[in-house]
Amino acid sequence: MSPEAPVRRLPLDSPTVTRGAVFEPLANGSARIVTRAAPWEHAVGFRVRDATSNVFALVNCREGKVGVSVLAEDGSTHVAREEMVSAGETRLIAAKLDSAGEPARWLMVRNGGGETASECDVLAAFAGGVPSLRLTDGEIALALKDPAAARVSCATRAWPDDVTAVVGASAVPFRVERPSAPLRLPPPDALWSEAAESVVLETAEELIGLLDEFQPVALEPHVAVLPKDSMGSYLRMSVVRVVRLVEALRRRGVEGGTVLEVGAWFGSFALALRRLGFDVVACDRYSSYGDAFDRYVELMRDEGIRIVSTNRDNELEQIADLGVFDVVLAGAVIEHVPHTPRRLIETLFGAVRPGGVLLLDTPNVARYWNRRALERGETIFQPLAEQYASAPPWEGHHREYTGAELGWMLEQVGCEQVEVEFLDYNMLQFEELSAEHIECLATIVEDPSQSDTLLAAGRRPV
Repeated sequence: MSPEAPVRRLPLDSPTVTRGAVFEPLANGSARIVTRAAPWEHAVGFRVRDATSNVFALVNCREGKVGVSVLAEDGSTHVAREEMVSAGETRLIAAKLDSAGEPARWLMVRNGGGETASECDVLAAFAGGVPSLRLTDGEIALALKDPAAARVSCATRAWPDDVTAVVGASAVPFRVERPSAPLRLPPPDALWSEAAESVVLETAEELIGLLDEFQPVALEPHVAVLPKDSMGSYLRMSVVRVVRLVEALRRRGVEGGTVLEVGAWFGSFALALRRLGFDVVACDRYSSYGDAFDRYVELMRDEGIRIVSTNRDNELEQIADLGVFDVVLAGAVIEHVPHTPRRLIETLFGAVRPGGVLLLDTPNVARYWNRRALERGETIFQPLAEQYASAPPWEGHHREYTGAELGWMLEQVGCEQVEVEFLDYNMLQFEELSAEHIECLATIVEDPSQSDTLLAAGRRPV
């Protein structure tokens, strides 16, 4: 355990045991508690010898239901809300003080209030403040690529191995100390140094180099596009999206085969995957984009990518006619779909061969910046003036999704082994982070669900 972590282990000895409860010390330092069926009456209390701000209890409930609470000196006043643990659950209960601020003196485990006996193991107990950690340089770099992986690194430093082994690194609380601003980020070639990562980075840099030949004036007025310098940042930031997608495929044993990308645009995914050995079909509404993407389409064709230009009126039928593929992906597409996304997802799923993989990425509606905007009373939608002035059809973000919603939709169409990951590419546009972005970085390590992008993957059953 890191010396920075302020929690200390409590001995589970000399408890106060009420009539009707049984306390049994176990050889590994944990304790087994059994109560009778009478509701609420039977309890075992462990003395917290030094007044403290917080108590943490790692509890495995075997039968019935147990209540875990922290009491003040008199043994009856609760200083934190009681938590209930049901049979089959193992949880780390974090009992934080209430607003009264009275110090914790007793950890109490009791029958959970039903006409059922309870049995549980208190695997460990700790007292002290929530662990606070400084991010290492390696964790900062990791957070820019995978906030959840950075959280695991911090959690294993903040808590003993026996705790993280039981409840997982995602369930333990800790606090990230905010580095001083400005914080200089690692250069791109330091972040993306693995072989596949280098291919993705080099591809992005080549696409950025072609921006002088990008012709946004040819686009229809309702197609939102950023200035060229902003498009360069977008392409560079999207490296993390492509890298994480490649990693998701490799975890599933997919390192080659056929790929259909719907919504290919500049070809960030399509070109990188082609250079990594995949046989790629890139699909988008290129015929309605005039000559805006001509240089990018030419590059993809030169590299052996088949280009399919779809029409808005019948593009789902066109996609369905392409056959089936080992991998089907749509990056930053689903949020642009008006009304229900069901037909799009069903069409994409239908293009996946049995045993193949469907992947979607999209902005996370629950991201850090949206939460801060709502706190200020600001909208989380795209600027109203742009949509208000647009001729139909508006092609901005009609709806963004939570991770749970994205995973649910993949399950609805029939995907198995569905996984949703969180990634954050917003900060990769900067060489240095301001205090505001440092706060975001620390927050997404503490809580990866506040990252700005979702990546969902599921397999079509064989």
